[in-house]
Amino acid sequence: MSRTIATKIEIKASPVAVWNELVDFSSYPQWNPFLRSVRGEAHPGARLVLRVCAPHSPPGWHER
Repeated sequence: MSRTIATKIEIKASPVAVWNELVDFSSYPQWNPFLRSVRGEAHPGARLVLRVCAPHSPPGWHER
């Protein structure tokens, strides 16, 4: 069984402004509660290291 979920949003900003926001990794925790940190370089083929934590996690749940 295969399912697809799709969504679309219009961002009223230039592609450069959107890209600059997306690669400003230090600001991620301010606007995305799931991402505690992002490390790496933003270029094709690069790998990023994401530190993720679900908001309101139960006691004893460890970040990975």
